[in-house]
Parts: sequence; structure tokens; C-alpha cells
Amino acid sequence: IQLGDVVDYDEDGRDMYRFLWRLQDDARLKSQGTVDLLTGNHEVFLLQGHLQYVAADWWVEEQTGSGPGVWVNRRHKALCSYVEDRKVCLQQQALGYFKCADDDDGLVRTPEGCVRRAWGKEG
Repeated sequence: IQLGDVVDYDEDGRDMYRFLWRLQDDARLKSQGTVDLLTGNHEVFLLQGHLQYVAADWWVEEQTGSGPGVWVNRRHKALCSYVEDRKVCLQQQALGYFKCADDDDGLVRTPEGCVRRAWGKEG
């Protein structure tokens, strides 16, 4: 049983859901088991369109080897996890229009628009 608030894992929230869905499929197919996913309050906030809960808007230093780290914004990383080209999105500090990950309509959206698409009726 997963108790929710998976999206609290910042940029990994989207990937964590994909992992949990695969785990559900494996449990059902291989052993007739289940993996139950409960909805946490942060998932509810996203479903309601309150994107301030995607991730905290603060900067953290990430190590990129033995030298000094690189400063990145955790909110930008979380928003950019929903676009196809995360690296370019991060370079542009989550500003601009991008093709959403797992999107087949060919439209470009802001990173926030991609989050809304993923958690809205279209997602």
C-alpha cells in the first residue's frame, strides 16, 4: 500500500508514478497480487489545479562531480519533469513552451500547462 504524496518527490514524482503503475501491473500479472495507491493531499491539490504543491520554490546546490555544485530550483525541476526535453526546460528556468512528455497531440505548452494536462481530464 502506497500512502500518497508521491508528487512530494519533486522531479521524480512523475517517474515514481510510472514505476508504481508498472509494479501494479507486475503484481496483478505475476502473482494475482495488488499494489494499492492511495491519493495523498498533494495529489488532490494537483487534481484541483493548485500547482504550488508541485514542489517548493527554493534553490538547492547539486553536486556534479568533485568540484562546486550547481544551483537549481526544485520547482523548475519538478515542472520540467513533465516536458519532453527536461534539459532545455531547466536551462530556460521553466520558461517558454515545450512539447509535453507522453503527449501525442503535437501542441506545445508551458511546463505548468504540461502538469495541468497530466493531472487534468486529458492526462
